[in-house]
Amino acid sequence: MKQQTRRLLKENNALDAQLSPEGSAVMTDITAYLRAANISTYQQELLRRDITQMLLEGERRGEGAKSVIGEDY
Repeated sequence: MKQQTRRLLKENNALDAQLSPEGSAVMTDITAYLRAANISTYQQELLRRDITQMLLEGERRGEGAKSVIGEDY
């Protein structure tokens, strides 16, 4: 794994730790889906970062994960 990917993975893990239990459960499901996707690990981590940031911003507004990204994530 490239250093750039490792750095992004570490940053994403720190962001994940900030999520509520609901957000964390949703991200676990999404991350499992991303790991099975036919894209590079770096691209997976970019998507993971973007989705985690969306969830965190929603939580700051008082919105749950399902209202931010929908029921069928």
